[in-house]
Amino acid sequence: MRYDDGQSVYNLEATAAGQGGFLVYDDEHYIEKDHLPRKALACGSDLKALTPREMLGTFFGLRSRIYDNTERFFPAEQDSLQARALFPTNRNLCFEQLQSSLQRAAHYFALDERGHPAETAAMLAELCRIKGWEHAMQSKIHTGETPDSGQVHIVNSTNSTVEKTNPTNVDAAFEAIEKLH
Repeated sequence: MRYDDGQSVYNLEATAAGQGGFLVYDDEHYIEKDHLPRKALACGSDLKALTPREMLGTFFGLRSRIYDNTERFFPAEQDSLQARALFPTNRNLCFEQLQSSLQRAAHYFALDERGHPAETAAMLAELCRIKGWEHAMQSKIHTGETPDSGQVHIVNSTNSTVEKTNPTNVDAAFEAIEKLH
């Protein structure tokens, strides 16, 4: 939590119950501890006093996480979309909303259909390759389905197959992609 009256700024750590109830740290503590990039500060996501609207968005985001953790993906997505509408600059809410929507899309679309998360993963890999983003320079990811084997091949930048996975196991496909990083 952050208090800012224009003259004084306090970051209140309310989860330190075993250490006197709460602690107060300066911005540098959180920048170092949480490895916050400048982009997180510049976009208005982190280390700022929240408006009532943004606080409500944060509450919707927290409830969305509870729904997601208990595999109730429909209400998780609804709450994450509401959270994003209330606090659109929050990076964590952005990520959580993308994750919720992708989980729901896995229920709506077949693996070979446009809109399935596997296609989204391939699109993102291509976008990273085109844009030349930093993490894409380390390992470019390409996915493709072979008609004879029915497997998704995850290929690194040297075009050697890293892993083959059954496309019905979407979690395994994403784990294979994560191994490339």
